[in-house]
Amino acid sequence: MKDKLEEFIQQHKDDFDHHELPAQSWASVDKQLRAKPNSQRKAYYAIAASLLFLVGSFVWFTRHDVQRTTQPGNAEVTIAPEMQEAEAYYTSIVETKRAELGQLTRDYPQISKDFDVEIDTLHALYGQLKMEYKRSDGNDAVLQAMIANLQTQVQLLSKELQVLQDITQRQNKKSNNSRVM
Repeated sequence: MKDKLEEFIQQHKDDFDHHELPAQSWASVDKQLRAKPNSQRKAYYAIAASLLFLVGSFVWFTRHDVQRTTQPGNAEVTIAPEMQEAEAYYTSIVETKRAELGQLTRDYPQISKDFDVEIDTLHALYGQLKMEYKRSDGNDAVLQAMIANLQTQVQLLSKELQVLQDITQRQNKKSNNSRVM
């Protein structure tokens, strides 16, 4: 088939050469070819910007609706000043004990891991109690449960600290006895 095409081109070569386009036509065609991708790019950018705007709007409205439905009411219940003081007091004790434990837990990670699970559970329960307190318009029973939870956290951390200190003391005694012998 190529042979027939080549043969046809050779026979009609003069006809093809006879009709040439002016130089201005090629410049016009070249200009049109170069302008076409830019207009396509603009169309793609416009579509992308529209999609980005739609997705952003959807996310914003969805998030706004979620925040509105999770908040129990427009009126914010304030925690009693006594509870704020108690919360600050117990929170500072918890943080102090956790700092002390941070030094001892490096040597006994398994013991620390068990206690941490319990502390995290108590902390999560405290968060739920705090939300319940706000929903219940300051119920005293919930307030007492919050205080009891904070006290339990402090007691658990004290117990963990005591256990780790006892283990450390036993290890130190063993190492001192082995050095003496």
